[in-house]
Amino acid sequence: AEEGNTRAQEYLVHYYFDQDAAKYDLKKACRWASECADSSDPTVAVVLGISFANGEVAEIDEKQAFEWLSKAKDQEKKLNGEACYYLGKFYEEGNVTEKSLDDAEYFYKLAVRKHFANGSESLERVRREKEEIRKAEEAKALQEQKEAEELKKQEQETEYKIIFLKARAGRGRCKIRGRS
Repeated sequence: AEEGNTRAQEYLVHYYFDQDAAKYDLKKACRWASECADSSDPTVAVVLGISFANGEVAEIDEKQAFEWLSKAKDQEKKLNGEACYYLGKFYEEGNVTEKSLDDAEYFYKLAVRKHFANGSESLERVRREKEEIRKAEEAKALQEQKEAEELKKQEQETEYKIIFLKARAGRGRCKIRGRS
């Protein structure tokens, strides 16, 4: 690994990033991940993404975190709960990617399934926001429907008035003609 062997570096990333083991050490995992950053191993991307997201190893840089985590987001088994949480957070906030509550909800669900503590609270928050948006859209649609019905009613009333006035004007001419 010290001599630049990518496979050995990837092995050390996995070794130190095993959160279920006593050997877990994000700093060491991050060190080896940065050594083999060009690797196609998704765990390398997750380690670097988390290190930029939580500030534990590197200075917080959400853009870098999202870029790294995005490289692994399609490989659900490689993502741990913390990685899922941060992807959900990035999609919820929309600061480093387009805001998507559906994507946020998806990644928060994964975080919960992977037993990440902050996942449940975040998932509920996103679900409440989605429900509020749904209710607001429903209320807006009802208001637009009422306005359209009112406009149609006004148009019909105007049409009836025009017909009535034309009919009235026509009767008046008849009387005048009849007198002539």
